[in-house]
Amino acid sequence: MKRSGTLLSLILPGLLAIPPGGSAQAVLPPPAGLESRPILPPVPADARVFPETGDAAIARRYVEWARGELAVGRTAEARAGLERGADYGAASSDLCYLLALVRFMTGPSRYPALEACRRALETARWERYGPGDARLLEARVLIELRRFDAALEALGDRDGEQYETRYERLRALRGLARSRDGGSAEGELLGELEQTMDRFPRKTGPVRLLFEYARDSGGGALSGEGGLRALLDTALRRLPVLAAADPELAFLGAPFIRDQEEARRYVAAYRAMNRPSAASLPAALNLGLIGEKEAAEELFGLAGPARRGGDQNNRADPAGQLVLDRTLIAGVWGLLRSEGGREFFRRNLLSFSGVIIEDRDGDGIVEVRVLYHEGMIRSYSYDADQDGVPDLSVVFVQGAPSTAEAALADFSGGGEFILPLDSGNRRRALFRWERYPAVLEAELDGVRYLPRPLDYFFKPLDFITLIQGGPDYPELEEPPPLLTGRSLLSFAVVMERPSGEFKGGMERIELVNGVPVKAAVYVGGRLAAETEYRLGRPLIQRLDLDLDGRMETIRRYDPAEPGGLLLSESDWDGDGNYEYAEIPQENGGVRKTWDLDGDGARETER
Repeated sequence: MKRSGTLLSLILPGLLAIPPGGSAQAVLPPPAGLESRPILPPVPADARVFPETGDAAIARRYVEWARGELAVGRTAEARAGLERGADYGAASSDLCYLLALVRFMTGPSRYPALEACRRALETARWERYGPGDARLLEARVLIELRRFDAALEALGDRDGEQYETRYERLRALRGLARSRDGGSAEGELLGELEQTMDRFPRKTGPVRLLFEYARDSGGGALSGEGGLRALLDTALRRLPVLAAADPELAFLGAPFIRDQEEARRYVAAYRAMNRPSAASLPAALNLGLIGEKEAAEELFGLAGPARRGGDQNNRADPAGQLVLDRTLIAGVWGLLRSEGGREFFRRNLLSFSGVIIEDRDGDGIVEVRVLYHEGMIRSYSYDADQDGVPDLSVVFVQGAPSTAEAALADFSGGGEFILPLDSGNRRRALFRWERYPAVLEAELDGVRYLPRPLDYFFKPLDFITLIQGGPDYPELEEPPPLLTGRSLLSFAVVMERPSGEFKGGMERIELVNGVPVKAAVYVGGRLAAETEYRLGRPLIQRLDLDLDGRMETIRRYDPAEPGGLLLSESDWDGDGNYEYAEIPQENGGVRKTWDLDGDGARETER
């Protein structure tokens, strides 16, 4: 998710060009559709905590230079400079904090931002900013990574009366309410919403969050008088004022307005006075403000506002492709009543070229992206932990899965599945399917695994139709298949890997139930070594060490000891007499013997 562009205009005006003795205030990038929110409380610029010498002075110059770059929108340049100066982070928490901020803004992975944020806290040498600023940014990153409990813990060190702290706490509680069964998490969220809306009645962020949560909670929000319904009524009473600050609240709140005429007026005014968001189509269609064909034309970019310019609803990707939300497609389709309207919608979807996105947990961050060309799937990606790095990427050929890259599962000592600190460093396996889901070959850490035909199945995706008679849509298998290096080995009949002894050589190992039985090394297509195994351990190995086409060396191993070499013999002149031998010793040394006179007995040793 890109965080540059308009984001900088929100962050920097109050952050830069601060007069001596003044104060600095920065703003975190707000979620789409929310007003900007200050994140950094004022800290006197002349409150020096370390002298103007050595590493501290260099770090300070990096910070001031980066702030200047950010002021003119040069986010990438600011990050490049701060990355170069990262070694001076031990002298400046400010440098680490700004590095965390630009990493968060530019991505792709969120884990480097988290690392820099925590480094700033550990360094504890602040000038312009303070630990509370780093804690707020840390919480923001943790929320996006779905580590909601950790985010709440990070926010515990900040002033709970500040709006920024309360809003991020709401986001964390919303994540917990959606990820846990039972009503305790929801009750805590609703209580926090009530307090925040009472404490900050003119802030639009909590009301947007409320509307979105109620929308995703189903029809229960439309009935009753307590809890969620009571909060909705409070928000709707303030809607005339709040919609002026965030116009999209008009259509987000429309489904909860009991008076349909009033709801119609809100949505009609929004669409007349703004460039309508695609997300407003279901409300407009349901209230009769637009017709079925008009809704489909606007959704597919055939009419209405230009759709390839991009907006806060991910309507265009960086390549300028049309982007549709899966939930929005289903929402508009479900409101179509005429067969003509449905046929027009279906025809456009069957010829769709662009990207369909999916926010599986409703937190505003896209996890799934599916690329289509003329109604046929080209690629699929899924970012399980929302760190910006896909955990599963699949390439399609003629609408069928062809190749994939998948992150392996990581386990703690107790065998529990965990996410590492940086999922970008997780081991990744490459797959090529013979006939989905049957795997033709897999590769992990430079090792290639070849299973029997139609014997090993890796099926991360099922397929459904988006709408009746519509195109196929890949849906993640639930639960996702657990992928480990052991599972690849257990199904392989052949394993290929680079030779550790012959430069440029490739070792081919034959397996039975994951156990080696025979191996050969090839260099430039020529056999250079072959090994026989007993019970998975090498027994005897023949080698062509000088690559002249003749196996002149034999190595014998102790099958009872892993890697236990007993003897290595070489016949360098090809007369059938192994005139040179090496014998490993218990003390780690090697005894070398020679047969100098060719009588078959090695009489010289060293």
